[in-house]
Amino acid sequence: MEQFRSHVLVCTGGGCIASGALAVSAAFSEELEAHGLADEVQIVETGCLGPCAVGPVALVYPDGVFYQNIKVPDVAEIVEEHLLKGRVVPRLVSHAPGTEKSIAEMRDVEFFNADVVIATDQRTGHPADLAYVQAIKSATSLPVLVGSGATSENIREILGIANDRDANAEALGDRPLGNAFGRVVSSLCVDVGAQRF
Repeated sequence: MEQFRSHVLVCTGGGCIASGALAVSAAFSEELEAHGLADEVQIVETGCLGPCAVGPVALVYPDGVFYQNIKVPDVAEIVEEHLLKGRVVPRLVSHAPGTEKSIAEMRDVEFFNADVVIATDQRTGHPADLAYVQAIKSATSLPVLVGSGATSENIREILGIANDRDANAEALGDRPLGNAFGRVVSSLCVDVGAQRF
């Protein structure tokens, strides 16, 4: 099995693709090859990483550095500075609101400090793997939402995951939310954790 010292996870969700992520991913592959790093650093095209408004985005692992608004010309700088020299490229990371303070690590970016975890399948509308939902629920104290694919056939099993941990679970669709957005959310999500809505 090939061992890589780093992985660059390039978001190839819809928003990032629309912003040029496939060209960014190809540029990473070309730059790694040009710098002799193709055997040390692996490019991984992922599903959506979350903050579509600042795409294309990429996460350098295991460093945990989250780059945003990446353009093809920026890739050479990320490879040369970060992957060769170990220096973060400050202009391509998040900044604290209202300041110029760089926030390089993904865990410190406000967007990723979640109130809930949403479990989905890799394809919109398809049911999430219930073992995956259970693994997420076991690993976090946050409520876990099933983001798509909840059906009348699997709803009892989804709710059963929450009940295994004595959580107060209910389908959002069973609750009056009182507005159009709430009705849309209630048709898509099932809260399998502590009630938060």
